[in-house]
Amino acid sequence: MSPRLSKPYATPLFLELNASPVLAALLWLVHGSAVIVVFLLDPPFWLLLVAITVLVCSLTANLGRHASRNHPQAIERIVWSTDQQWYLYTADRNRYSAILLPPAYVQSYAVILSFRTDTGQTSHVLLIPDMLTSEAFRKLRVRLQLEMR
Repeated sequence: MSPRLSKPYATPLFLELNASPVLAALLWLVHGSAVIVVFLLDPPFWLLLVAITVLVCSLTANLGRHASRNHPQAIERIVWSTDQQWYLYTADRNRYSAILLPPAYVQSYAVILSFRTDTGQTSHVLLIPDMLTSEAFRKLRVRLQLEMR
């Protein structure tokens, strides 16, 4: 998806990301299942504490960054401009210019995008339908599918 190969669109695409109860439930389910597996393995007590601590930290970070979007570095808004430039806006009010890294995963139930920002940082964004309006989610999927051809 090189910017040189992309065709400009008439209007920019503004994506306002909302908190996702569905993603939060999935994160709780996955991390809760991992806790159950740890207990079933019956490790030594110190290893049990380490594993539970790691899982709780992982759940907290992922909920804040991806599901509830209350982490300072959580991406709250994405703009795909008419000149094929991407802009990422974070909860701490920073704006980053970014390029979309291939491959983008596009399905009816999820879109996964990877970006490299102007600071050299890589950011991954998981989007599911309850995070965006249905129209914005559809437009994003269509534009990405056209870009990947």
